[in-house]
Amino acid sequence: MVEGLLDERERRIEMLTSVIQGSPIPQFVIDKEHRVVYWNKALEHYSKIKAADIVGTTRHWKAFYKEERPCMADLLVEGAVDEMPRWYGNKYSKSKLLEEAFEATDFFPGLGDGGKWLYFTATAIKDSRGNVIGAVETLEDVTERKKAEEELQNAKRQAETYLDLMGHDINNMNQSCMGYLEMALAIAGGEERRLLQSALDSLNSSSRLITNVRKLQIVERGGMKVVAMDVDKVLKSVITRFSSVPGREVTIGYAACPCMVKANELLYDVFENIVGNSIKHSSGRLSIGVRLERVSEAGKAYCRVSIEDDGPGIPDEVKKELFLGLKRGRTTGHGIGLYLVYTLVSGYGGRVAVEDRVPGDHTKGARFVVLLPAIGPF
Repeated sequence: MVEGLLDERERRIEMLTSVIQGSPIPQFVIDKEHRVVYWNKALEHYSKIKAADIVGTTRHWKAFYKEERPCMADLLVEGAVDEMPRWYGNKYSKSKLLEEAFEATDFFPGLGDGGKWLYFTATAIKDSRGNVIGAVETLEDVTERKKAEEELQNAKRQAETYLDLMGHDINNMNQSCMGYLEMALAIAGGEERRLLQSALDSLNSSSRLITNVRKLQIVERGGMKVVAMDVDKVLKSVITRFSSVPGREVTIGYAACPCMVKANELLYDVFENIVGNSIKHSSGRLSIGVRLERVSEAGKAYCRVSIEDDGPGIPDEVKKELFLGLKRGRTTGHGIGLYLVYTLVSGYGGRVAVEDRVPGDHTKGARFVVLLPAIGPF
């Protein structure tokens, strides 16, 4: 019986050896004395160190470092997880796949020509009693991926620089042209006045587009520091902004209530874009209703802002992509403004949705609903 158990143990060891040796992933195994037990062929090829020269020794560090220091597997054998920050700084983390495993990504200047980026994982090996008897460490060359990420970041920074320069210059030219057009409007009449107004409206749209793109840049760069904001005060400012629309009869009703949220000055842009969208995509007389209320969902307090109009409405097929058109590489015709709304509201931890003002009939107007976490209990 004992002989049978020994044979089974030997078969398992032989199987484990075959698996490790045949793996295309570089890996090594050390015992509780930190001696190398396995050094597979993939790691031989990668490190240029033969298994025969390193198995039975504690020199596995030489494959990665110029001076002697522990590898991640060594720290697990010693039970010295608290030493991870000393040797790996903030580059390591617990594995999401294995409970007692750790992983890290680091640059090794001594590997290859010009160094290599390695992603490595290590996990302790335990016996049937739960005692640590060794550790296994695997490695993956992620140099090309890191280079691609760096090139992407450089390209992004360069594109943002060009966008900043172009946006600034184009906006300045727009402002200059708008000034001349406004002077021409003051002395023009009839058809000439109509054409000049159309040109002025186009330049205004161009300037708003540039402004919205810049604000999106601020958000995506992590510039969304939040403070306590009075939603009622913000909505009143937006309503004042649209109290008089040239050439249009627009009325805005407002039902207010006190409500505070964590946001910033860009909260104004959320509601300005929604109200502006209603006016832009309608003609003639327009009634807009704005309602602010404090509501509760799943025991949490929210500020709920609904903005509805009696304009032409939004078809169901357009609603589905209204806020995501830019992400899909195209816009829905409602422009970048509503994508900015979606991005800002999401950044504040809220939600935005659009629905029919009259359920089931999109031609009777649209209703935008913004839900933002409120400050304080319900």
